Amino acid sequence: MQNPGDRSPREDVKTGAPMRASTRAGVELTDIGRHLLHKARQLLAEKDARRRSSDTTGHGGDVRIGISSMLLNFLVDRPANAVLENASVTSDICSKIVKSFDDDEVDVAMVMDVKDHRSILGDDLVAEFDIEFAWVKAQTFVFDADAPLPLATWPPDQHIILKALSDGGRDYRVMFTGPDYASKLTAVRCGKCLAVAPRHGITLPLVEAKDDRLPAIARKKILLAVRGDPDSTRFNLVVSLMSSFQLAGGGHGHQH
Repeated sequence: MQNPGDRSPREDVKTGAPMRASTRAGVELTDIGRHLLHKARQLLAEKDARRRSSDTTGHGGDVRIGISSMLLNFLVDRPANAVLENASVTSDICSKIVKSFDDDEVDVAMVMDVKDHRSILGDDLVAEFDIEFAWVKAQTFVFDADAPLPLATWPPDQHIILKALSDGGRDYRVMFTGPDYASKLTAVRCGKCLAVAPRHGITLPLVEAKDDRLPAIARKKILLAVRGDPDSTRFNLVVSLMSSFQLAGGGHGHQH
Protein backbone atom coordinates (compact mmCIF):
# COMPACT_ATOMS: atom_id res chain seq x y z
CA MET A 1 0.00 0.00 0.00
CA GLN A 2 1.23 3.50 -0.84
CA ASN A 3 2.32 5.66 2.07
CA PRO A 4 0.14 8.82 2.19
CA GLY A 5 3.29 10.89 2.54
CA ASP A 6 4.55 9.53 -0.78
CA ARG A 7 1.54 10.76 -2.76
CA SER A 8 1.98 13.62 -5.21
CA PRO A 9 0.02 16.85 -4.66
CA ARG A 10 -2.11 15.99 -7.70
CA GLU A 11 -2.99 12.61 -6.16
CA ASP A 12 -3.90 14.36 -2.91
CA VAL A 13 -6.32 16.60 -4.78
CA LYS A 14 -7.92 13.59 -6.44
CA THR A 15 -8.41 11.96 -3.06
CA GLY A 16 -9.88 15.08 -1.49
CA ALA A 17 -6.87 16.42 0.43
CA PRO A 18 -7.62 19.79 2.08
CA MET A 19 -5.87 22.89 0.75
CA ARG A 20 -6.42 24.96 3.92
CA ALA A 21 -6.03 24.14 7.59
CA SER A 22 -7.18 25.94 10.72
CA THR A 23 -4.46 26.88 13.21
CA ARG A 24 -4.29 29.06 16.29
CA ALA A 25 -3.10 31.88 14.05
CA GLY A 26 -6.06 31.45 11.68
CA VAL A 27 -6.44 29.65 8.37
CA GLU A 28 -3.25 28.65 6.56
CA LEU A 29 -2.51 26.86 3.31
CA THR A 30 -1.46 23.23 3.55
CA ASP A 31 1.43 21.90 1.48
CA ILE A 32 -0.96 20.96 -1.32
CA GLY A 33 -2.56 24.41 -1.12
CA ARG A 34 0.79 26.16 -1.41
CA HIS A 35 1.74 23.92 -4.33
CA LEU A 36 -1.47 24.70 -6.24
CA LEU A 37 -1.14 28.42 -5.56
CA HIS A 38 2.40 28.36 -6.92
CA LYS A 39 1.27 26.48 -10.05
CA ALA A 40 -1.62 28.89 -10.63
CA ARG A 41 0.71 31.89 -10.39
CA GLN A 42 3.16 30.19 -12.72
CA LEU A 43 0.45 29.52 -15.33
CA LEU A 44 -0.79 33.12 -15.14
CA ALA A 45 2.76 34.42 -15.57
CA GLU A 46 3.28 32.19 -18.61
CA LYS A 47 0.00 33.39 -20.13
CA ASP A 48 0.97 37.03 -19.56
CA ALA A 49 4.36 36.36 -21.15
CA ARG A 50 2.68 34.89 -24.24
CA ARG A 51 0.45 37.94 -24.48
CA ARG A 52 3.41 40.32 -24.21
CA SER A 53 5.37 38.40 -26.83
CA SER A 54 2.42 38.37 -29.23
CA ASP A 55 3.51 39.57 -32.68
CA THR A 56 0.49 41.85 -33.19
CA THR A 57 2.65 44.90 -32.58
CA GLY A 58 5.98 43.58 -33.80
CA HIS A 59 7.67 44.09 -37.13
CA GLY A 60 7.49 40.56 -38.56
CA GLY A 61 5.18 37.59 -38.79
CA ASP A 62 1.45 37.49 -39.21
CA VAL A 63 -1.21 39.54 -37.50
CA ARG A 64 -3.72 36.89 -36.44
CA ILE A 65 -7.18 38.36 -36.98
CA GLY A 66 -10.33 36.71 -35.68
CA ILE A 67 -13.57 38.16 -37.01
CA SER A 68 -17.24 37.24 -36.99
CA SER A 69 -18.28 35.63 -40.27
CA MET A 70 -20.95 38.27 -40.82
CA LEU A 71 -18.24 40.98 -40.80
CA LEU A 72 -15.80 39.25 -43.16
CA ASN A 73 -17.05 41.18 -46.21
CA PHE A 74 -15.98 44.43 -44.59
CA LEU A 75 -12.44 43.11 -44.16
CA VAL A 76 -11.91 41.53 -47.58
CA ASP A 77 -13.09 44.74 -49.24
CA ARG A 78 -9.72 46.20 -48.16
CA PRO A 79 -7.20 43.82 -49.81
CA ALA A 80 -4.68 46.59 -50.47
CA ASN A 81 -4.33 47.50 -46.80
CA ALA A 82 -0.74 47.05 -45.60
CA VAL A 83 -1.87 45.23 -42.44
CA LEU A 84 -3.44 42.46 -44.52
CA GLU A 85 -0.21 41.77 -46.38
CA ASN A 86 1.03 39.98 -43.24
CA ALA A 87 -2.21 38.70 -41.76
CA SER A 88 -3.90 35.39 -41.17
CA VAL A 89 -7.66 35.61 -40.84
CA THR A 90 -10.04 33.31 -38.98
CA SER A 91 -13.79 33.86 -39.40
CA ASP A 92 -16.34 31.98 -37.33
CA ILE A 93 -19.27 32.50 -35.00
CA CYS A 94 -18.59 35.13 -32.35
CA SER A 95 -18.32 32.76 -29.40
CA LYS A 96 -15.56 30.76 -31.11
CA ILE A 97 -13.63 33.92 -32.01
CA VAL A 98 -13.81 35.10 -28.40
CA LYS A 99 -12.57 31.70 -27.19
CA SER A 100 -9.70 31.79 -29.70
CA PHE A 101 -8.73 35.24 -28.43
CA ASP A 102 -8.87 34.09 -24.80
CA ASP A 103 -6.74 31.05 -25.72
CA ASP A 104 -4.13 33.29 -27.46
CA GLU A 105 -4.87 31.74 -30.85
CA VAL A 106 -5.72 35.13 -32.43
CA ASP A 107 -4.45 38.61 -31.56
CA VAL A 108 -7.46 40.57 -32.84
CA ALA A 109 -11.12 39.83 -32.16
CA MET A 110 -14.08 41.62 -33.75
CA VAL A 111 -17.39 40.24 -32.53
CA MET A 112 -20.93 41.16 -31.52
CA ASP A 113 -21.51 42.25 -27.92
CA VAL A 114 -23.58 39.31 -26.64
CA LYS A 115 -23.35 36.86 -23.75
CA ASP A 116 -20.11 37.35 -21.78
CA HIS A 117 -17.95 38.53 -24.68
CA ARG A 118 -17.25 41.96 -23.20
CA SER A 119 -16.00 40.58 -19.89
CA ILE A 120 -13.80 37.95 -21.57
CA LEU A 121 -12.13 40.49 -23.88
CA GLY A 122 -11.56 42.62 -20.79
CA ASP A 123 -8.66 45.08 -20.83
CA ASP A 124 -7.82 44.25 -24.46
CA LEU A 125 -11.07 45.89 -25.61
CA VAL A 126 -10.05 48.99 -27.60
CA ALA A 127 -13.23 50.13 -29.37
CA GLU A 128 -16.90 49.42 -29.93
CA PHE A 129 -19.26 50.34 -32.75
CA ASP A 130 -22.94 50.36 -33.59
CA ILE A 131 -24.02 48.02 -36.37
CA GLU A 132 -27.25 48.30 -38.38
CA PHE A 133 -29.12 45.26 -39.61
CA ALA A 134 -31.59 44.95 -42.46
CA TRP A 135 -33.72 42.29 -44.07
CA VAL A 136 -32.17 40.81 -47.18
CA LYS A 137 -33.62 38.87 -50.12
CA ALA A 138 -32.86 37.70 -53.62
CA GLN A 139 -34.10 39.99 -56.37
CA THR A 140 -36.48 37.24 -57.49
CA PHE A 141 -38.13 36.83 -54.07
CA VAL A 142 -41.88 37.60 -54.02
CA PHE A 143 -43.79 38.30 -50.80
CA ASP A 144 -46.88 36.16 -50.20
CA ALA A 145 -49.28 38.14 -48.02
CA ASP A 146 -51.13 35.00 -46.92
CA ALA A 147 -48.12 32.91 -45.90
CA PRO A 148 -45.80 33.07 -42.87
CA LEU A 149 -42.50 34.81 -43.59
CA PRO A 150 -39.98 32.18 -44.78
CA LEU A 151 -36.63 32.61 -43.01
CA ALA A 152 -33.02 31.56 -43.33
CA THR A 153 -31.07 31.81 -40.09
CA TRP A 154 -27.83 30.79 -38.43
CA PRO A 155 -27.35 30.39 -34.66
CA PRO A 156 -25.82 33.82 -33.82
CA ASP A 157 -28.65 35.86 -35.35
CA GLN A 158 -31.60 33.56 -34.75
CA HIS A 159 -32.53 35.23 -31.45
CA ILE A 160 -32.39 38.69 -33.09
CA ILE A 161 -34.75 37.72 -35.91
CA LEU A 162 -37.24 35.64 -33.96
CA LYS A 163 -37.54 38.17 -31.14
CA ALA A 164 -38.23 41.01 -33.58
CA LEU A 165 -40.90 38.95 -35.36
CA SER A 166 -42.49 37.75 -32.11
CA ASP A 167 -42.57 41.28 -30.67
CA GLY A 168 -44.22 42.48 -33.87
CA GLY A 169 -46.77 39.65 -33.90
CA ARG A 170 -45.56 38.37 -37.28
CA ASP A 171 -46.04 34.77 -38.40
CA TYR A 172 -42.92 33.05 -39.69
CA ARG A 173 -41.39 29.69 -40.41
CA VAL A 174 -37.70 28.85 -40.39
CA MET A 175 -37.10 27.39 -43.84
CA PHE A 176 -33.33 27.01 -43.47
CA THR A 177 -30.82 27.13 -40.64
CA GLY A 178 -27.15 26.37 -41.03
CA PRO A 179 -23.92 26.44 -39.03
CA ASP A 180 -22.25 29.26 -40.91
CA TYR A 181 -23.07 32.68 -42.31
CA ALA A 182 -22.22 31.86 -45.91
CA SER A 183 -24.64 28.94 -46.05
CA LYS A 184 -27.43 31.22 -44.80
CA LEU A 185 -26.83 33.69 -47.64
CA THR A 186 -26.63 30.82 -50.13
CA ALA A 187 -30.13 29.78 -49.01
CA VAL A 188 -31.40 33.33 -49.52
CA ARG A 189 -30.03 33.41 -53.07
CA CYS A 190 -32.46 30.63 -54.02
CA GLY A 191 -35.22 33.26 -53.89
CA LYS A 192 -37.44 31.38 -51.44
CA CYS A 193 -36.59 32.96 -48.07
CA LEU A 194 -35.48 36.07 -46.19
CA ALA A 195 -32.63 36.70 -43.77
CA VAL A 196 -31.07 39.47 -41.72
CA ALA A 197 -27.61 40.86 -42.52
CA PRO A 198 -25.53 43.96 -41.75
CA ARG A 199 -27.20 46.71 -43.81
CA HIS A 200 -23.95 48.10 -45.18
CA GLY A 201 -22.62 44.64 -46.03
CA ILE A 202 -25.40 43.65 -48.45
CA THR A 203 -24.05 43.01 -51.94
CA LEU A 204 -25.52 41.79 -55.22
CA PRO A 205 -27.14 39.46 -56.13
CA LEU A 206 -28.87 40.11 -52.78
CA VAL A 207 -30.74 43.33 -52.02
CA GLU A 208 -32.38 44.91 -49.00
CA ALA A 209 -35.94 43.66 -48.48
CA LYS A 210 -38.55 46.30 -47.65
CA ASP A 211 -42.08 45.36 -46.68
CA ASP A 212 -44.57 46.55 -44.07
CA ARG A 213 -44.61 43.08 -42.50
CA LEU A 214 -40.89 43.17 -41.75
CA PRO A 215 -40.12 44.65 -38.32
CA ALA A 216 -37.10 46.87 -37.78
CA ILE A 217 -34.06 45.12 -36.32
CA ALA A 218 -32.47 46.97 -33.41
CA ARG A 219 -28.87 48.09 -33.65
CA LYS A 220 -26.28 46.00 -31.85
CA LYS A 221 -22.76 46.66 -30.61
CA ILE A 222 -19.61 45.32 -32.22
CA LEU A 223 -16.57 44.90 -29.96
CA LEU A 224 -12.97 45.21 -31.11
CA ALA A 225 -10.17 43.77 -28.97
CA VAL A 226 -6.50 43.96 -29.95
CA ARG A 227 -3.62 42.47 -27.97
CA GLY A 228 -0.29 44.26 -27.89
CA ASP A 229 1.48 47.52 -27.16
CA PRO A 230 -1.01 50.38 -27.71
CA ASP A 231 1.87 52.78 -28.40
CA SER A 232 3.27 50.78 -31.30
CA THR A 233 2.72 51.74 -34.92
CA ARG A 234 1.48 48.30 -35.90
CA PHE A 235 -1.08 48.18 -33.09
CA ASN A 236 -2.54 51.49 -34.25
CA LEU A 237 -2.58 50.38 -37.89
CA VAL A 238 -4.62 47.33 -36.90
CA VAL A 239 -7.06 49.43 -34.87
CA SER A 240 -7.36 51.95 -37.70
CA LEU A 241 -8.14 49.22 -40.25
CA MET A 242 -10.74 47.47 -38.13
CA SER A 243 -12.34 50.78 -37.13
CA SER A 244 -12.77 51.87 -40.75
CA PHE A 245 -15.68 49.52 -41.51
CA GLN A 246 -18.94 51.29 -42.27
CA LEU A 247 -21.17 49.33 -39.91
CA ALA A 248 -23.80 52.01 -39.36
CA GLY A 249 -24.88 55.33 -40.80
CA GLY A 250 -23.14 58.17 -39.04
CA GLY A 251 -20.25 55.95 -37.93
CA HIS A 252 -21.46 55.48 -34.36
CA GLY A 253 -18.58 54.16 -32.33
CA HIS A 254 -15.92 55.09 -29.83
CA GLN A 255 -12.51 53.98 -28.72
CA HIS A 256 -11.70 52.95 -25.17
